[in-house]
Amino acid sequence: MTPARYLVGLVLGVVVLGPLVAAARGWRARLVPGWGGAPARLVEAVLALSAGLVAMELLGAAHLLRLWAVVPGLAGLGAVGWWSAGRRRRLPGAPAAPELSAAMPAADAASPAAPAAPRWAGATGVVVALVAVADWLPRTVGSYRHGITSIDSVWYHLPFAARFVQQGTVLPLHYVDSEPVTVFFPATSELVHALGMLLVGSDLLSPLVNLGWLALALVAAWCVGRPAGVAPVTTAAVTALLVTPGLVDTQPGGAYDDVTGLALLLAAVALLVLRPATGPVRHRALVLAGLSAGLAVGTKYTFLPAVGLLTVAVVVAAGPGRRVGDALRWLVALTVTGSFWYLRNLAVAGNPLPSLRLRLGPLHLPSPKVVTPTSDVARFLFDAAAWRQFLLPGLRLSFGPVWWALLGLSAAGLVLAGVGPGRPAPLVRLVAAVGAASAVAFVLTPQYLTILGAPVYFVDNVRYADPAIVLGLVVLPLAPAVRRGRRPWWLLGAAAAVVGATQLDATLWPLPVLHDHFGPSPAVVDCAVGVAALAVGIGGWLTWRRLGRRRRRPAAAATLAVVAAAGVAASVGVQQYYLQHRYAAPSSSIPYFPQDRAIHHARIAVAGTFMQLQYPLYGTGLSNVVQYVAQPEPHHGYEPITSCRRWRQAVDAGRYRYVQVSGKLPVSGPKTLARASSFLGWTASDPAAQLVAQAGVRLSPPPAFVYALFRLRRPLNPAACGPPAASRPG
Repeated sequence: MTPARYLVGLVLGVVVLGPLVAAARGWRARLVPGWGGAPARLVEAVLALSAGLVAMELLGAAHLLRLWAVVPGLAGLGAVGWWSAGRRRRLPGAPAAPELSAAMPAADAASPAAPAAPRWAGATGVVVALVAVADWLPRTVGSYRHGITSIDSVWYHLPFAARFVQQGTVLPLHYVDSEPVTVFFPATSELVHALGMLLVGSDLLSPLVNLGWLALALVAAWCVGRPAGVAPVTTAAVTALLVTPGLVDTQPGGAYDDVTGLALLLAAVALLVLRPATGPVRHRALVLAGLSAGLAVGTKYTFLPAVGLLTVAVVVAAGPGRRVGDALRWLVALTVTGSFWYLRNLAVAGNPLPSLRLRLGPLHLPSPKVVTPTSDVARFLFDAAAWRQFLLPGLRLSFGPVWWALLGLSAAGLVLAGVGPGRPAPLVRLVAAVGAASAVAFVLTPQYLTILGAPVYFVDNVRYADPAIVLGLVVLPLAPAVRRGRRPWWLLGAAAAVVGATQLDATLWPLPVLHDHFGPSPAVVDCAVGVAALAVGIGGWLTWRRLGRRRRRPAAAATLAVVAAAGVAASVGVQQYYLQHRYAAPSSSIPYFPQDRAIHHARIAVAGTFMQLQYPLYGTGLSNVVQYVAQPEPHHGYEPITSCRRWRQAVDAGRYRYVQVSGKLPVSGPKTLARASSFLGWTASDPAAQLVAQAGVRLSPPPAFVYALFRLRRPLNPAACGPPAASRPG
């Protein structure tokens, strides 16, 4: 991709996002007049995201997810929204003009009046939030140095986004492994990556996406505490979760969507907390909260329990005479932004959640067969050996060295805000109840947890409890027992201490202080570049604020223009560096070949162990069509091919030019590609397959695996296969 194409993409981005942002600002002024600061920015973000993502879903359903349709479609939507927002200055029940807000009743006025927090507390909250940004930047820099390598990103998040762009639609099912589970996942966050791919012609913008979700989560956390004057405390408490090793190792610089769901869930809670007790603004804030909650469930299955319970809380909190109206507003908004992927599954597979065996009375919805067994955490709650070997180590690795303090603060929030002394606001009490019930749901929900009956994946899956943990953290400063006297500021200090202690984990920084850590340390150069970028950003923001306060508008505009020009010039350099080094060197975390970079506009088949980690095969310009090859089963199932003949027939039918496969070798056997009952053997033994590259992977303890890339000079020969193999391919 040339610099010119990249610059065109930036211009198209402005064309798309400019009108959407303008429309969001205009409608925010109409819907919640008088709201300013962080609450206003939160509303604008929810409006822009809801409009843009729903529009992309509809375009994708109409097979119009193409650059020529998306750019005018989103730009036109924003332009119409901006025009319609300015057509009428007042909505029914809204004040005539912003300057009258001081005379408005509290119910119709702006966001609730906020008691002023001490200046030092506000500064502390901002500094703690910036620590989270500093923790996330090295991973983002690392992705720009060598490409995105986080497991789930290259397994299904980015392949989904790339396939949306290639096909121009979101309706066909895209199988990325040999089981029909990930194929049915909701994919709202992948649409954001797909938009970036469409605009600039590559995944250049993808490493930045989760920094935006991080910013939204921090703004939402601030807004939750604003009406009570404890915004710095709620921000620091949420930051304590966002800097944990399990999130820092997986979310920044990639396409994991846990932070997406957390940000949108927090935004929904913030809008519910901010809404006034009566008046039209109350209803509009409820709708906005429902839109955000819908985006959360459209992002990830694991947010269904929290949002479902929050729905019950909204209805209960409405009170007599309001429940039907509030329920309808909430459910309509929730459906608009959260139902698309479930309706897609229902239309294609006859089941909104095909991986679950759902029943409606005597009616059994179709579900594909899933071989991998599921289990729940509850099974191991009274297993001392499981606690000693997996659960306690998993909590330490995922949540950091002071995991006990983090979980203790969250549990305290759920208890004190839910049933503690004093009289918390009904909504706060209900949010605490939602958090507690979400924790129970995590313990009881079946998940892919075990290997040979042991909860090996608990360390990875415990992040599914983050919705419950974050709700406990964010309501703790709102509990009456905590809001008395100087207790909020003591809590601010405790949250800051948890954040500081977590920095000692080697997952976050290359510090040889603690031995155990969740993932590898970031490179020193990534840390240096990330901290330097943060320092430049803070300096630029302070300069802008200083010029703005002194009313030097021309100087501020000139400074902004210079900074923008310098940023664009620097980004061109980053773009060229990224495209040259993206997946150019072997990775220690996922298997791929540097030779993959030379393949363009080709169809590539993948299969075998590790081959679900297929995203590098899509190529720099995402021109390669990559498909995990397995055999279809009833009810949209997908299972591994178990014979040489079927394998070669499937490869020939798909007209693939390349095959990248892997398999298990006998521990004591020779390091060759030959094994009769493997994809490797079935491919390597055909004269049409030319070996391009191969490499070995040895796990500890054994077995050993080998993966290989073949170029097919002509179709494979199914008739030349030997007798059917008795064993499942390795």
